[in-house]
Amino acid sequence: MKDMICDQTLDRIHAQLQTQNEREIFSLMQQACEDVGKARLIEEFCVNESLRHFTITPESELNIRDEIIIHPKAYLQLPVQYRRLLVKLCEKLRNLDVSYETCKEVEMFRQVYCITFERDRAQRRNRIHEVMNMIERQQIIEQVEVGGRKIFEGIKPFEIDRLCKVFRESCKNDNRLIAFGHRFANQIRCTNITEYCAAVEYAVRRLKEKVAEQREIVRQQNLRNDEQHITTDYHTLLADENFMNSVEEQFKQLQERCNSFRPNNVPVACNLQFANSKAAANHYDKHKNDFPGRQLTLEEYCNLAVDLTSGQVDDCLEKCQLTQDGTSLRREFVSETRNAFAIVIDRPDGTSVIATLMRLSDKQVGLLRTTRKPGYR
Repeated sequence: MKDMICDQTLDRIHAQLQTQNEREIFSLMQQACEDVGKARLIEEFCVNESLRHFTITPESELNIRDEIIIHPKAYLQLPVQYRRLLVKLCEKLRNLDVSYETCKEVEMFRQVYCITFERDRAQRRNRIHEVMNMIERQQIIEQVEVGGRKIFEGIKPFEIDRLCKVFRESCKNDNRLIAFGHRFANQIRCTNITEYCAAVEYAVRRLKEKVAEQREIVRQQNLRNDEQHITTDYHTLLADENFMNSVEEQFKQLQERCNSFRPNNVPVACNLQFANSKAAANHYDKHKNDFPGRQLTLEEYCNLAVDLTSGQVDDCLEKCQLTQDGTSLRREFVSETRNAFAIVIDRPDGTSVIATLMRLSDKQVGLLRTTRKPGYR
């Protein structure tokens, strides 16, 4: 299954080609790509003692000094200088060299190449176990039930990364907020980890907004010397069933609108959409105010996501990169004219989903205008 993901993506591209000339050019390019892959393999083993850096995992992935687990295809896709640097970096970490320069190199691989180090992943799994023990009195995450289902059974390394990112960025690692999001995910009966992450993010966002709204009311009352008491802390809201029910109702209404959305001006062969309506609802709510000028409607947001990821935007640049485990292809899309950045994941089952759409960051604009971000074309 792992070896089929790129072929499945190429098959989908081939099916959309309109003329015999296009198909012949595609075949020539595909053959050339196979040769480039062989060249990279030769390039890798031109270094003396190259093999001594690696062992093989039971899943047929490369283990580099117990610091990195990476699929051979994902490793070989790195430019040669970064493959060399990654091996040296693993040697440094193994030898407990945690200098400022080493930390900078680790962060570069995290940010640019989306690589997770094993020491990071171990800390994240421990953090998840700690959280679930606090919430559910269950130390083994695989045994935790959400909506009556053990949705964490068979949890994958990249899903551990995603969960911890939600806990860290959305919940600020505050166990109260994580518990509130977990309760909301239970209430709307999430069926997988993607839905769970979307639910937690959405619920915690609503909670923060409500507290901010109440604090503003109190500030205005203080300015008017108004003595009416308004609760401004998380504690009361966390236990307020009426508030939880209102958040659920808002989310379900938004989810229904996402279910009924149909994109405009999209080729027949394109069926790109978000992974599920819960993910779509959360991402729209999260990024609807990203774009300057006004709040995007749901239809505008989803149409922009589809346009950007289906070849409908002329200045769109694309970067393709295999995920660390080699099972999926991550495609990033950036457009300066639309001020937008999107991600599509081509999954092992042959389907493709939009992972997110957001405003193009100032840092990304700077990279595009100067050296171009590595890999974009």
